[in-house]
Parts: sequence; C-alpha cells; structure tokens
Amino acid sequence: MRIFGLIVEREKSRVVGSYGPAIIDLQGRVNVLEHNQKVKVQVAEHEQDGQTEIERILAGGRNQGSDLWEVL
Repeated sequence: MRIFGLIVEREKSRVVGSYGPAIIDLQGRVNVLEHNQKVKVQVAEHEQDGQTEIERILAGGRNQGSDLWEVL
C-alpha cells in the first residue's frame, strides 16, 4: 500500500514468505476500518448530544468576541 509509505516497506521485510505483501495489505485495511469506526462512534456521540459536528464547531466560537471586550 502506498498510503503508509516507508512503514509498509519496513514491515514487509519482517514478514517471511510469499504471503507477506498480502498480510501487510490486510493489516493496513484493518487499521483503516478501526479508524473509521472510532470516527463514527465519536460523531454518533455528538449527534446524541443534539449537536452535529458543524453545530459544535460554530457554537465553540460564539463568545470569544464578547469575552475579549470584557477584558479590555
């Protein structure tokens, strides 16, 4: 896989036999699937709170301007 670059090349040298590249490819795919699952769970948790990702980001910066004026 070209995505992981040098890490994959290093790992290929550790795997012995003709199945080495296939094993590395499967490991890469499993890593991507695990990452995607973590992201889906995080998004689902935010949506259960009643906010989508965009709403959460927009809500995070609403009071910054007013806080600045109070300090001055």
